[in-house]
Amino acid sequence: MMLPGIDGIELIVKTLGDTSLRGMATVAITGGSIEGGRREVLSSFSIQLISKPVTEDSLLGAMEAALLGTTALVNQEKESYDAQTSES
Repeated sequence: MMLPGIDGIELIVKTLGDTSLRGMATVAITGGSIEGGRREVLSSFSIQLISKPVTEDSLLGAMEAALLGTTALVNQEKESYDAQTSES
């Protein structure tokens, strides 16, 4: 993933490394192949990856998966918060 002035993976790490943005649903679209450590970075942030050419079905599927993953993350964080506050 290449962008003017910044590598796409670097942008993802900077953006989702911010805890206030960590639950943001993210879909990465690439014209190239993602291999090795770069794929691991995407997986660690639960980013949906689709390759060009993008079809309507692949984009909608990736968006749905990203949103469902974000919902699951928010629910986990809420359960953790609720458990911590009930112990106090």
